[in-house]
Amino acid sequence: MTQVRARRSPGAIAAMWGGQAVLGLVVALPAACVVSRAFGADPRGDATLWDAGGHPLLVLLSRDSHAIGAELCLTSIALVFAAVIGLLPMAALMVAMVSRTSGRCTVAYAAARSVRAFPALAVLLGVALLAQGATVGAAWVSAKVVDLCVREASSEAGADLIEAMVLLPFAPLLGALAVVHDLARAAAVRFRMGAFGAASLAFHALRRSAWSTAWGYTWRQVASLSAVLAGAVAAGALGGRRGGALVILTVVHQTVIGSRVALRASWLAQALRAVADGSRRDHAGLEPR
Repeated sequence: MTQVRARRSPGAIAAMWGGQAVLGLVVALPAACVVSRAFGADPRGDATLWDAGGHPLLVLLSRDSHAIGAELCLTSIALVFAAVIGLLPMAALMVAMVSRTSGRCTVAYAAARSVRAFPALAVLLGVALLAQGATVGAAWVSAKVVDLCVREASSEAGADLIEAMVLLPFAPLLGALAVVHDLARAAAVRFRMGAFGAASLAFHALRRSAWSTAWGYTWRQVASLSAVLAGAVAAGALGGRRGGALVILTVVHQTVIGSRVALRASWLAQALRAVADGSRRDHAGLEPR
C-alpha cells in the first residue's frame, strides 16, 4: 500500500489554511475595532503604535484596559472554540491523507468519518489538557520550592539559573505528551478506535519508533516557530505603513499560516504512518478498507 504523504492532499491542506485564516480574522477584528476607536481621529491612524518608545501603545493599554480585557476574553473563547471544533477539520485532513493511499476521498466521506471520530478525539483532548496542566503545575510548584530554598543562600542570578535547570526537564515531558496525543488522534481516526484503545496504540507506536518520531515532531516544531519569529520580525519592520508595505506584510502573514499548516499536516502524516507500523504486528486487520 502507498504510504501516507501530506503532499498528496493539497486540497485538504488548503482548506485547513483557510480555516486558520478565518480564525485569525475573527480574533483580529475586535482588536482592530479597539485600536480604530482609540486612534481613529489621528491622521496617521494606528501607525502611531509603532512610534519609538511605544508611548501610544502604553496609553492604549492603560486607557482602554476594559476593552482590551474584553478582547482577551473573546480571544480565549475563540481559541477554546477553535481547539474543540478544530478537531473536525483535523480529522478530515487525516481521513483525506489516508484515503489518498487507496482511492479518491470525497468531502462527504471525510466529513462523515470526522464526525464519527469526534467523541474519541474530544476525550483525548480533555485527557491531554489535564495531563499538560498537571505537568505545568508540577513545574511551577518545583520552581517555587527551589526558589524558596536557594534564594537566601545564593545570588539572584544563581537562583534564577538553578530554577531554570529545575524547569528544563519539564519541556521534553510536555513535548512527549503532545506527541502521544497526536499519535492517539491518528490511531482514533485511521482505525476508528475509542479514546483509550487509541492511546494504547499510541504508546505502542512510540515505543517502536521513539527516536524517529521525536525527531519528526521536533524539527517541524522548530521550523514552525522559526516561521512565526520571521513573521514577527517582518511585522516589526513593515508595521504601521500603508500601500505596498501592507500588501507585503499580508503576504508574509498568510505565508506563515500556510507553512505552519503544511508542517502540521506533514507531522500528522508521519503520525498516521507510525500508528500503522505499530499496529501491523499486534493489531492486524484494523486498517480500514
